[in-house]
Amino acid sequence: MDDKFPSEAAERFQVRMPDGMRDRLRVAAEKNNRSMNAEIIDRLERSLAGVDAEETFSLMLNPEARIKLARHRLRQVLDLLDEYELAEMI
Repeated sequence: MDDKFPSEAAERFQVRMPDGMRDRLRVAAEKNNRSMNAEIIDRLERSLAGVDAEETFSLMLNPEARIKLARHRLRQVLDLLDEYELAEMI
């Protein structure tokens, strides 16, 4: 029986940060009411999903931009579904 918490079983990665970055992350994490780890994971997830900070800020302020991005992502999903259906036919 494995008595480890999920966080203990999670993969770990050590990273070197430029001076001041840790403090900036700490402040951002506090502002967002989450741990530094959760802040880093959220930022990495958004980065890997192709959403940068400028786009995120723009989306918060601009409902039209949110709609435009949602339509773009919906088109991407529909394209993937079309590709999947074509692959199933072959």
